[in-house]
Amino acid sequence: MDALSNIGILAVEPYFPSQFVDQAELEKHDNVPAGKYTVGLGQTSMAFFKDQENVVSAAMTVTQNLMDKYQIDPRSIGRLEVGTESSIDRSKSIKTFLMALFADSGNTDIEGVDNVNACYGGTAGLYNAINWIESRAWDGRYAMVVASDEAVYAEGPARPSGGAGAVAFLVGPNAPLVLERGLTSCHMEHMYDFYKPAGVYPKVDGPLSLKCYMRALETCYIRLCRKAEVRTAVNIANPRHPHAPHAPTHSPLVQPTALVVNSQPKCDPNSSTPDLIFPLSPDPSQAQISHTDSEPAAASAAAAGPASLTGSAPAAAPNAAQNLELSDFDYCCFHSPFHKLVRKAFARLCHIDKLRQQRPPGPQAAGSSASSNASETTGTAQAETRQERHPQGAQAHQDALQAAHPQHTQSPSQLQHPCEQHSPSMSHLGMHSSPDQLHEKQRHQQQAPGLQQQPPPGEQAQRLHQLLEAEAAELHKQLADTLSNRALEKAMADESAAQFEAKVKPGCLAGQALGNMYSASLGMALASLIEAKGAGLEGSKILVFSYGSGLAAGMFVLKGRAVPGAFALHHLQSKVDLQDRLQQRTKSSPEEFAETMHVLEQRFHAAEYHPVSSAATLHPHTYYLKHIDHAYRSSYSRVD
Repeated sequence: MDALSNIGILAVEPYFPSQFVDQAELEKHDNVPAGKYTVGLGQTSMAFFKDQENVVSAAMTVTQNLMDKYQIDPRSIGRLEVGTESSIDRSKSIKTFLMALFADSGNTDIEGVDNVNACYGGTAGLYNAINWIESRAWDGRYAMVVASDEAVYAEGPARPSGGAGAVAFLVGPNAPLVLERGLTSCHMEHMYDFYKPAGVYPKVDGPLSLKCYMRALETCYIRLCRKAEVRTAVNIANPRHPHAPHAPTHSPLVQPTALVVNSQPKCDPNSSTPDLIFPLSPDPSQAQISHTDSEPAAASAAAAGPASLTGSAPAAAPNAAQNLELSDFDYCCFHSPFHKLVRKAFARLCHIDKLRQQRPPGPQAAGSSASSNASETTGTAQAETRQERHPQGAQAHQDALQAAHPQHTQSPSQLQHPCEQHSPSMSHLGMHSSPDQLHEKQRHQQQAPGLQQQPPPGEQAQRLHQLLEAEAAELHKQLADTLSNRALEKAMADESAAQFEAKVKPGCLAGQALGNMYSASLGMALASLIEAKGAGLEGSKILVFSYGSGLAAGMFVLKGRAVPGAFALHHLQSKVDLQDRLQQRTKSSPEEFAETMHVLEQRFHAAEYHPVSSAATLHPHTYYLKHIDHAYRSSYSRVD
């Protein structure tokens, strides 16, 4: 196996405070109707830091715990990314605090700093880590990603949606959870739904933030689905295209060098950690060059010959979705400001699937007879696949939604594909949505094969972008006023309830019990899923959605794999141990919680500060704040 194959998450370590407040008790304390927090938000309890902990101490705890549990040599870490929106300093990164953990090993050669954008920082750090390993800059060592945050709000309706926690990922090749390249999407725009201009607490526009979350979710999902469909057609037409599955990650001219050290002893001879892929004592003469090329999927498509390019007998490449839907995923993990929003988000994706099933299959890519013929055949296959997956057809869904939302119940024949609606402006890009037009184009191409030209990659990328945005715009029109439609929202939730229990609920344990952990929220969902399923994730596909206000959002796909040794999923499951750790927490009264919030207000930007809370209440191996001196310099220690 190539050293650079199957890059993803090797290990996960969560951390959360040892105290919590019960949401039902908080309802009584706040004099709000019973169920406002437990049913309206869907939360059971909320974690919070006392003044002897903060995001730095939590990041130190989770980083050291991960290295200890998996016996990771500190010298084997070559990149460390941090995601947060709660940094204690506007200049000094949390990453630099974490470098204290590597001082004894002498390792100061660790790239990466903090990633800041509300709850999205952890995802940005994960992307950075994987990109580094895929790049020619990689030196063969592991990467780590740490997300640490605390969500605190002023007294009022937002306070019960707080929380606190941290999560750490170990990232490298041959991972049990692999990021599937080519199946990612993002949505970024300028919004003021949530921000922190000054003081302890954020400025929040709750209704706007919920709308932004849903719009970002819709956009990312539509783009992801459309990319999968276009990627299939492009792969059939040109297996070596950058959008094809398993295309070469690195330049074919210069490949990275992976220094595989099997002859040198591990840090711990009894460790079950696999041999490190980095030189403790670099010796260029022993370097093994590992050339990363496309995996057999692309090669087999190329070897299939003209049949796979003419559309006469196309076969979808492995892992290349032709018509991506939620049914293609075994599990889903969402950023969770509160549990009820996750429930609504999943129902909304189910609704989008229904709307997309109504559209006629359109072209996947254009620019050559190969891609056009492949598009036609792929479109036919998509229509057949939809019929197999949904034998009752789209009409059943139309009838179900007619009473709740009559203005959005067009029949499939009435619902135009976005390319048809935008055909005047997109005709110059070769986007022909009518079957007659498509056949006419193919006839002309067959008559004059010498005139056929493959468009350059930049032009193909532009066409892909146009296609994605056209469908997104059309679906957004249909979804625009559904956020305030309670009847439709309930219908969607009821219809998707069984799927939610199977696909989403396994990843919701930490979110419901701990609350919103900002950048650590998504990692906690993955930790919860690992806790629930363990080795059952082998062979599965996981859809992951990340959102950060302001706004930045992304969606990606993880694939579960069976791997040997310490990073096997059943080993990860035993080390996550969420259920037992949650049971070991101490319940605080709402009054104690309110007093803690008052103390944190006093600690904010304070000098010569000694925490009033005792470190004796912390679990073993937890880092804590000892002191902030007159120059605002904080020092930390660890509970034995």
